[in-house]
Amino acid sequence: TTACERTRRIRFRKSNPTPIDSIHADRIAMAAWKAGLFANPEFVDSRRKAVNNAILRRIRVDLNASIADLPLECLSERQVEDLFQTSVDMAKAMLGNKALDVDSRRNRFQRAVTQKKFCSVNTT
Repeated sequence: TTACERTRRIRFRKSNPTPIDSIHADRIAMAAWKAGLFANPEFVDSRRKAVNNAILRRIRVDLNASIADLPLECLSERQVEDLFQTSVDMAKAMLGNKALDVDSRRNRFQRAVTQKKFCSVNTT
């Protein structure tokens, strides 16, 4: 094998798919299946992990990209704020007002928004 091929294999091994990557690969696979893009749909039904690995390998090795480089669809600002408020309300119910640091929670929540934790790969 050439040095480039070895480098690609090493890079792929080092960047093992995360559970979130697998969820995104599932969304891509389902969209492709619904669009009739698989030559053998039975393969998809019985080989989910193999299909996910093929999708992730295509993204990471062939396209030299990551899931984060793909077009994403994210929650709207309103949805994010509603989700945050629900989080605060539930924490207050469990911990009480005194034990809850809303500012710290908001900072962590905003960090998650910035890291696109509330986004999914756009399959349309």
